[in-house]
Amino acid sequence: MTITVEAVAFGPDAYAGLARAVADAKRDDRLTPVTVVVPVNSVGVAARRHLARQGGGVAGITFATLYRVAELLGGARVAASGRRPVSNPTLAAAARAALVETPGRFAPVADHPATETALVRAHRELDSLDDPVLDALARASSRAHDVVALHRAIRRRLAPGWSTERDLLDAAAVEANLRGPLVAGLGEIVVFLPLRWSAPARRLIHALGAAAPTRVIVGLTGNDRLDARGLELGHDLDTDLAIPTVPVPVAHEIVSVSDPDDEARAVVRLVLRAATDGIPLERMAVVFASRDPYARLLHEHLRAAGVPHNGVAVRSVADSVAGRTVRDAFALGDRDLRRSDVLAFASSAPVRFGGRAVPARAWERLSRRAGVVAGLEQWHERLARLRRTLAAAERPIDVEHLDELGAFVDRIGGRLSRARHTTSWSGLADLARSVLHDHLPGDFARLAWPEVERRAHAAVELALDRLASLDAIEPDIDLDTFRRALDAELAADLERVGHIGEGVLVGSVHLAFGVELDAVFVVGMNEGGFPSPRRDDSLLPDSDRAATAGELADRRARTDDDHRALLAVLAHTGARRVLLHPRGDLRRTTDRPPSRYALDTIESLTGVRPGGEELAEHAGEPWLEFVPSFAAGLKRADPPATDQELRLQCLLADAPPAAALASHRFVADDPALARAVELLAARASNRFTRFDGDLRTRTQRPLVDPAVAVSPTRLSTYASCPFEYFLRYILRVELVEDPERIERIAPTDLGVLLHEVLERFVLEHLPPEVAKPPGDPWNDAERARLHEIADTVCAEFEALGLTGRPLHWRRDRRVIHRDLDRFLQDDDTHRATRGVTPIAAELRFGLPDSGPAVPLVLADGRTVRFAGAADRVDRAADGSLYVIDYKSGRDGALSKLDETDPDLCGTQLQLPVYALAARAFCDDPDAEVTAAYRFLTARGRYRQVELPLTPRVLARIDHVV
Repeated sequence: MTITVEAVAFGPDAYAGLARAVADAKRDDRLTPVTVVVPVNSVGVAARRHLARQGGGVAGITFATLYRVAELLGGARVAASGRRPVSNPTLAAAARAALVETPGRFAPVADHPATETALVRAHRELDSLDDPVLDALARASSRAHDVVALHRAIRRRLAPGWSTERDLLDAAAVEANLRGPLVAGLGEIVVFLPLRWSAPARRLIHALGAAAPTRVIVGLTGNDRLDARGLELGHDLDTDLAIPTVPVPVAHEIVSVSDPDDEARAVVRLVLRAATDGIPLERMAVVFASRDPYARLLHEHLRAAGVPHNGVAVRSVADSVAGRTVRDAFALGDRDLRRSDVLAFASSAPVRFGGRAVPARAWERLSRRAGVVAGLEQWHERLARLRRTLAAAERPIDVEHLDELGAFVDRIGGRLSRARHTTSWSGLADLARSVLHDHLPGDFARLAWPEVERRAHAAVELALDRLASLDAIEPDIDLDTFRRALDAELAADLERVGHIGEGVLVGSVHLAFGVELDAVFVVGMNEGGFPSPRRDDSLLPDSDRAATAGELADRRARTDDDHRALLAVLAHTGARRVLLHPRGDLRRTTDRPPSRYALDTIESLTGVRPGGEELAEHAGEPWLEFVPSFAAGLKRADPPATDQELRLQCLLADAPPAAALASHRFVADDPALARAVELLAARASNRFTRFDGDLRTRTQRPLVDPAVAVSPTRLSTYASCPFEYFLRYILRVELVEDPERIERIAPTDLGVLLHEVLERFVLEHLPPEVAKPPGDPWNDAERARLHEIADTVCAEFEALGLTGRPLHWRRDRRVIHRDLDRFLQDDDTHRATRGVTPIAAELRFGLPDSGPAVPLVLADGRTVRFAGAADRVDRAADGSLYVIDYKSGRDGALSKLDETDPDLCGTQLQLPVYALAARAFCDDPDAEVTAAYRFLTARGRYRQVELPLTPRVLARIDHVV
């Protein structure tokens, strides 16, 4: 038997050569078996359809990759030897063992995960090399010598029980040389458009050629350098190879857009435009050189437009419910059971505990209220403290949720503790299985899951089974090693999107290599995108790879492979070849010049090779579609890709003025769009609308209700920002502060802490028994008592998780004590100068368990009833009163308070209201009252801003309210 090679141009000539080869093989009998060896499965589907369209039929023709042929021939031989296919964790385990036994120059980093990863990658490449080539590589440098030694150590460790792709190819070659029934079943062989072959693959082809008539069809791009590798292979198989002259294929059109997101939108429109022109979807492809960001982005936009498509998977097993759950469960120990991690674990999947779904929302609210940040001990202490509070308040549902949360955290903590002390693969795999069994629904309940999630759950179970079998290779491991191996197992693709041949093909340019198409759209045609950047290998740099005479591909060779695949795709596409160039990337805020390959097309079309910055100058020429922006592309989209694009396009086409937008026919027919337009218009106007806080037509409760006591802070909020009033008091929207995000004690919490300290201190010195005389300064014992109270309150706030990082809190506590010393110093002066004695602290009025609300009768006859709490009330010997409201922030605008503007246009009502409350407390409606803001910290410069309660002030308050 002999091997014949035919060199043809990619495209129609290649498929014509395939048709001739198959026809020659079937010239005597249409049912003669023929095996067509294709580079990728998608080419097999395209070749099958091409031959079917030619009318010759496909009966008896098998389309398979070379690896699949090797499985058919050598699989049984490898299995009979008792060896199993090597998996990623198995290979990693062997690599770790080799690094322990013979680390060589890598001894200082032998236990680093990056070393393990790089060695596994190097071993996969070196496994295809024969010993003479390995010897030549080992002589290239001392580093290469040690890498080859580690590779051989890995092979020796795996050889007894595990097989690699090389072993399968070698076994297939042995079987082919025996010319048994398996080889006879292949019939004549046609190798269609081969890619780069390893030495074992070449041996298999030679063995097949010796056993059966074999024809190899080598594709040419017209670029001599790119074609050299394929021609070298051809000459090796057939010395009489004829080389035809082939023109280099180029694209028909360049589309320049702003960024990859707009590029994906543009691709969908181009696909729909091609479909409108009669090109079937299954004859189109969208290809790229780099998966990020295109793989997921393209699938999302095509799915949103309802365009059928197929291609590479965009999710891995690790992204599935089962994959996330088992990985996240072990990751909870990385940050010591951090609250946010535990709650994310409980809410990111249908997690169950105690046989039912966990109440993740209630757990999040309660754990945040408890102030939990991290640590099993902190979980216990703070949940227990909150439980006592809730039990005293008779909140049984919340108490039940807290008990469940505590048990859940204990279960997780116990599992992590056992995992840290387990040193076997099987033991850790069992703990991982317990995560699935404890926290995910059982087999029957999973029947309601999507099929892809059920398959993913089964894939996770199988991955754990494979890991459990590694005890024979590596009997002693730790949790980190197990987790790395688990991540490697779960990195496998979850599922392919769609089915080959159904809808638009989406994927790497190599996926469409050799596929017969009518339209192709190549995205990412910018420098750094296509060709994608190639970094030198850390273990086997290009300088060492040169010693293998091309057996190990270097960076240039890998870039050439991408270029050759691109030219092949263009050659196999008939009517429409479009390259898309994103000028920038909003993810990285960078400009991106056109790819050198896009410039090749432009030079071919125009005869001039432009610079990247000159592309916009060609806008309007037939070969260039220049899209300046998203809005510009949307305005001229033909057709628009989605219903949303259609509506927006119609609005852009009509270009209604802003005032008429609300009455536009598309807005009027779409309630959601109408509400959005109304909101934007109202917020942009200078009118006072319901979107700014005008609630007169939206709530039955008046702003001032004589039957309901209102706090001055609430009215001040309405005056300063009605929208904030609407959010806080009508919608009851609260600002949520996660305990783990607190770096330092919040200003509001600092104010509450200082208020609490001073309230407790002043309450201990109120008349009649312990009244502090005006001229009597605070003594050392009283100062010590104030600091003792401060320490107690600081400890309480720290236990609540409100004080932030310990380093910041130590400093803040010192500042708090310093500010309290300054308070006593200023208070000595205050009491001596004004002759006052404290008579009340935290004077509550209009609140539950307090005195009555403070009424204020307005000039129009309405009555406003105020509720609140004044921080401190002092009284002088003449009966005059002095009210103090503590402030812990800056003095800011409050320093401008005076009788002409005692409330800062209604935004500060506290002092007048507290003054009225002091009169009511002393039962003296005519008492002379002065109210003041006392600033307790250096930020407020320890100032005291006073406001006497005069008829003018009361008149102003009446006017404002």
